[in-house]
Parts: sequence; C-alpha cells; structure tokens
Amino acid sequence: MEAERTGQDVYDVIVEKASLEPVNVYILPHFVGSGTPTLSSKSKGAILGLTLDTTKQDVSRAILDSNNYDLRLNMDKLQEAGIPLEEIRAIGGGAKSERWLQLRADVLGKRVCTLKVSEAASLGAAILAGVSINNFDSPQEGAGHWVKINKIFEPDMKRHSQYMERYQNYLKIYPALKKLIL
Repeated sequence: MEAERTGQDVYDVIVEKASLEPVNVYILPHFVGSGTPTLSSKSKGAILGLTLDTTKQDVSRAILDSNNYDLRLNMDKLQEAGIPLEEIRAIGGGAKSERWLQLRADVLGKRVCTLKVSEAASLGAAILAGVSINNFDSPQEGAGHWVKINKIFEPDMKRHSQYMERYQNYLKIYPALKKLIL
C-alpha cells in the first residue's frame, strides 16, 4: 500500500522500515506453504519472539532476515550435495535494494552480485534465441557474452558470524513447529 502511494519499490519500503541491527524476532515465512527444501503446501507461517516492546521495524527486519535464512538453508543443501557456490547473483525486485543485498551478503557469507540486466527471464530467453539461430554455440557462451556484473557486495565476516548464531536458532523453528503447523 505504502509503496503504491509513494511510488517506491516495495522492497525499498520494507528495508527502509527495518531495524538496522539484527533482532530476536524470527519469522517462518511459510504463509503460502513452504518452498525448498521442505516443499509443503500445508506448512503455515509463524512469527516468534514478539514482546510488547517489539516494533514494526523489528518485524520488518525479521522478514528480511527470514528470507536470507531460507536462502542460506538452500545454499547449505546445495553445498551438501557437492555443488559449490562462490557467489550469489541477485536479480529482479530484490536486487534493487543495496541495503538488503548487503544484508544478504552478510548472512550468506558470500559475495552477492547484481547484474547489468535485472530481468533474468527475458535475458535467458534472448540467450536461448541466440543459440537457436546459431549466434552462440551454447547457452553458456551466450551467458558469457551478455551476463555482466553491475555491483558487488562483499560480506562483513564479523556480522556473518553474528548472523550464523541466529541462523542456528532459525534452523530449529520448522522442526519444532512442524506438528503444529501442518
């Protein structure tokens, strides 16, 4: 609502309202079921750690952190499967907020890069079209030609270690609530 009223990007509105420091409020963002790795259409969201002193800014921050913790969980699963990740490429709406991208780098402990082209679906379609008309021998060649880094966000490893403590708490939420929210 506020984003529409002010003409701002919705992610910028959330980030601007978020507390600057990590908070002890946790959100299990399963408001329309859960994505990977749990993949449950029956899972429900939860907000934990609320007190009478909890502010809107704290909840906004918990929204951002939970998104990053879920990404971290998926990143960990990929690495457990032997798929190394050197950096994260951010695209779409979430790639517009520099503060959120820095938070993401800090939580993940990985470099986060934005691309000069933010709409990856369109770019992917163009690359595949280029392969189909023999402009490129492969999608990899097309990506090498068109995918360019715009900005790099390096993780602050001191903050990363603080987030990892909170991430360990986050990992306990779904298993602890699973029987209640399914």
